[in-house]
Amino acid sequence: MKALILAGGKGSELLPMTANTPKPIVPVGNIPFIFYQLDRLKKAGIKEVILSLSYQPRHIQELLGDGSNFGLVIHYTVEAVPQGTAGALRTAAPLITGPTLVLNGDILTGVDLSRVIEHHRERRALVTLVEGRSNRPERLGVILKNRTGRVTGFIEKPRDHELQDDWVNMGVYVMEREILDAIPAGTYYTLERELFPGLIGHGAKIIAQKTDEYWCHIDNPCCYLQANFDVLSGRVPLPKFFGLFEPRPFNLPASSRMDAKSFVHESCVIKENVVIENAVIGEKCRIEEGVQVRDSVIMSGSRLKSGAYLRYSAVGRNCVLGEAVTIGKGAFLGDKTTVADFSRI
Repeated sequence: MKALILAGGKGSELLPMTANTPKPIVPVGNIPFIFYQLDRLKKAGIKEVILSLSYQPRHIQELLGDGSNFGLVIHYTVEAVPQGTAGALRTAAPLITGPTLVLNGDILTGVDLSRVIEHHRERRALVTLVEGRSNRPERLGVILKNRTGRVTGFIEKPRDHELQDDWVNMGVYVMEREILDAIPAGTYYTLERELFPGLIGHGAKIIAQKTDEYWCHIDNPCCYLQANFDVLSGRVPLPKFFGLFEPRPFNLPASSRMDAKSFVHESCVIKENVVIENAVIGEKCRIEEGVQVRDSVIMSGSRLKSGAYLRYSAVGRNCVLGEAVTIGKGAFLGDKTTVADFSRI
């Protein structure tokens, strides 16, 4: 079985983290996000992956190449104009030769995908959708189904009176190849709004499989922060592909303190009287005297001058936070941002 990752979106909901970096390779826990998905697929026994791209595809292709460095075979399809989630599937049709596992490109999960595939085969379904719990189902898609788990309909971004429970469409599917015949060529077409309802209307067998395993939909900066925290807490295993960041003990000055959860890249410079708690600090960052970084993410090449304070925030690449700057809860700074000394955000 092959896998298809729908990774063509601009990631505008994740701005400013995606202004210069495609969402699939924005770092989570100092590792480009796409590797978490590739790791899940490889553990499920899948060795051949198709990436459906549109926005800044070159950055992703240069990082992954043909996949041979990671024990995978990676193919690419690139849409000049995005054709929707189902349209992307149709574009990849020449590479799809049988049942295919499909992942939305913004799903971080610890789900055992081999069990999802096994369940699909046992039920002999045309499509299997995975349901997970969410504390904000109104932002996602609700699956309507009968007592046997057979899907009868969908409600995208349901209103309060349409909510039945906290189970939502996770964005993980197993699909038989024949569904490609139901996708029109050359038009914008989605899975949830057009393809699946149309298939159900013609009596196709689409089933839903529930899982309580971890997942996170990274669709805004706050969820991005939460995904990093979940990695730090061990809720998501780190991918172990060659060349990726690996957490190691960091040799701090005696006056500085870092908790056991935090990730600091070995190339960083950490000065005296620094406090780091529940934080991710990327490659070649410079953290000067008396800085406090709590519940935050700092991407590569950034500098925090003496006395800066960062709490529940994210800092992009190559930023400079001036002396005694305070960055409060919910601030997200784009790449190359400079914050003047003594500023408060």
